[in-house]
Amino acid sequence: MIIFSNNNHVHLLTITATPSSFILTTSSLTICETSPRWLAYRYSRLMATKSLLAKKDSMPRSERERTAIYATRCRSRGF
Repeated sequence: MIIFSNNNHVHLLTITATPSSFILTTSSLTICETSPRWLAYRYSRLMATKSLLAKKDSMPRSERERTAIYATRCRSRGF
């Protein structure tokens, strides 16, 4: 994870490579949202999503589909 700032915004860039996929996650926060607690929360949600994606190949098909939907929702909400 890389954190860099541009004026009053902080940008988070995460690149994840797994044997079967490559995930690039970016999000942008205003300075007022970047308290250590908030960043830790977002980072923990991001790690949980990555963990689910890493496990999904060994899951039954229906569970894989639910996991993919959940991970997509998390990413679309900025987690």
